[in-house]
Amino acid sequence: MPIDRLSANVLIANKAASPLATFTSAAKVTLAPGVSLVRASLLDQYNGRSYPLRGAGLRIAQKFAGDHMSLRDVARDISAAYGADLLSVERDIRLFASELESRALISTRQSYVVSWLGRLGPFKKLLIGDGAGVAQPLRRYPPNLLSVAVGCLEAPTPVLQIGIVGISVAVLAKAIPAWTQGVSVLSIAASVGLRPMLALLVWTAIFMGHEMGHLMMARALGIRVRSVVVRMGASGITYEADAPALRLAVATAGPLAALGVAITIAWFISTHPTPIYGAGQIEVGYSIVLGLAHLAALRPWGGDGRQATKAIADLVRIGER
Repeated sequence: MPIDRLSANVLIANKAASPLATFTSAAKVTLAPGVSLVRASLLDQYNGRSYPLRGAGLRIAQKFAGDHMSLRDVARDISAAYGADLLSVERDIRLFASELESRALISTRQSYVVSWLGRLGPFKKLLIGDGAGVAQPLRRYPPNLLSVAVGCLEAPTPVLQIGIVGISVAVLAKAIPAWTQGVSVLSIAASVGLRPMLALLVWTAIFMGHEMGHLMMARALGIRVRSVVVRMGASGITYEADAPALRLAVATAGPLAALGVAITIAWFISTHPTPIYGAGQIEVGYSIVLGLAHLAALRPWGGDGRQATKAIADLVRIGER
């Protein structure tokens, strides 16, 4: 039984308005935290909504609810079951996954490099302000501090890898000649590598402090958090709060927490200076600078700033009533 569009098997309103994510056939998709397959429906325990499925849509959801399978493997199964063209099935499954992704029902794991390259194709759309075709699938984790830490290590993976490789090359460039000359390799490696490695650690710690600030403020205010989301270059939390004051508090908590972490690190280094191991005034200075840089997230057109600005506007409207 050939199939035309698998997305027709999912009873979701306003499908045309859902953004298309950049999925590849190698992407591995699973149900997001708090989403389960109950009989013939996807149940989102976060908001209590149920999404009925039928036909191929149900069969695909069953694959997503099981072992980690790539979209290509799922497409092969569906193609064999329905006798449909494999390429057409892969295309429809990517569309189907995009619709589920737009409703936070799935978590996707695929190469960040592939995700980035996939966004270069519709680059012209970005130039004219249409980003509907370049949404990047998100990895979703349960909402806890450990997940935030994992996400803050995953999101900047390319930066961390480049930094570690660069440091390693610099250390080897100094250590090899030192070894041939009988000089202590460990002391040379420490003098070359410790300071830049400390810089990476400080940068990562401040990044974690930012996202943990959002999560801890939401928890403190009794806001229900859906999940920790990660994509290349960014990590965050998803939550729903109706009161603008609560949304303002959560939005500003992240940058302020990052600044607090930076000040704490700077204070510790200034009171325990060990320049020989790469902890001195330079480290105090860039720690403060990195913390202040996180305040840029509050710019009105940025992520946290956009949420904060909208919350303030809502508070003003409420005050004028």
